[in-house]
Amino acid sequence: MSTAQPTAPHRVPAGEYGKLRVIALPTDLAKTLAPPDGWQPLFAALGVDYLQAADIQLVDIAALGEMTLGEFLQEAYEIAPEQLAPVAAQLQAQSGYVVLLRSGAFGGRAQQLVLQDGVHLVAFLSEPGPGPLALGPLTAAGAAGHLAGPARPTPSNAAILGRVATVALLVIFALTALMVWVAG
Repeated sequence: MSTAQPTAPHRVPAGEYGKLRVIALPTDLAKTLAPPDGWQPLFAALGVDYLQAADIQLVDIAALGEMTLGEFLQEAYEIAPEQLAPVAAQLQAQSGYVVLLRSGAFGGRAQQLVLQDGVHLVAFLSEPGPGPLALGPLTAAGAAGHLAGPARPTPSNAAILGRVATVALLVIFALTALMVWVAG
């Protein structure tokens, strides 16, 4: 690998959502990577200690065939053409390997990327999507802080008669016990 100096840090804010970083890699570095588990050389080249493998993609540009890197980003990541236009020349100039890092790769944690060994950021793009949910005030009665329990049903006539009969039997039992005790 070359002995190029690290670039200025590229800040990844905590909770970042919907961003895609296109990072060019030297061929010798790319060939040491063994996705999905062998990303350690990439971590060192980016100056990070951890990335989630599910949101990292290594792309061999030669394997794209007739498709350009820009077309691949449009097709695979639904990046809008108007986003790609300002970086079209940089994307077209790429050969060899690039790594695509989605925001999810950082696990919601703030990190600093310090790119080393000839690794450089080609493009920083936004993926389409709804974005994180913005919660406003909730209008349902349940959000007011207390819930009224279910209304207690009125007991049926049979239930009332059953309770009266139970009380009557207890009174008869008590009177019988009292008579047996007095007679006894």
